[in-house]
Amino acid sequence: MSASDRVEKYLAAIRAQVEEHFERPLWGKGTMRERAEIAYREEHMEWLESFCVGNGFNCGCGEMPIRNSMGVDPVLTLASYNGLTFCNMDDLWHYSAGCADYVISNYAEAAPSPCKLFTEWYRVLRSGGKLAIVCRDADDSYYSEGSNGPLSRSGKGGIKKYNCYTARTIRFYLQFVGFRIVSIEKAGVNLKVEARKD
Repeated sequence: MSASDRVEKYLAAIRAQVEEHFERPLWGKGTMRERAEIAYREEHMEWLESFCVGNGFNCGCGEMPIRNSMGVDPVLTLASYNGLTFCNMDDLWHYSAGCADYVISNYAEAAPSPCKLFTEWYRVLRSGGKLAIVCRDADDSYYSEGSNGPLSRSGKGGIKKYNCYTARTIRFYLQFVGFRIVSIEKAGVNLKVEARKD
């Protein structure tokens, strides 16, 4: 066995050991991969919270909307217990045009129609309003190799459909609706997107 083969074998063993450790549950806190996801999620929530100035919507918030934002979710949320709202995030029909200072979301992939979703968010924002989204990057290998996105992916039991975006596709949809893109940056396996309504 040559020296380069021995080095390669040694490196392969180290990679296997690191991968095994990365996937091993650690004292009820999940695997290293899950811990990394949690750290990114917390950083993304802080970033989204920085946009919560004035009145606005947290779309796809699940049961806990961020700060004082109005929670919008297709399932019953804690926000709805406070007399706010629960509905599809692409159908805010009972809110008037230009009523919000911001719209934030960390679950834009849950909406079945990107054009309808971004059109509705554009409608409820007042001039100068901000849009902030954290979404899974379809270019990430979790979805597919070199996907052009958006692409459909079934949820549990095939009930839910998700649209996954690349930086290119989300830029296209937002500009098509009328948003001005401020920034699109990669953050782990996600994209952080900031846009404004002029």
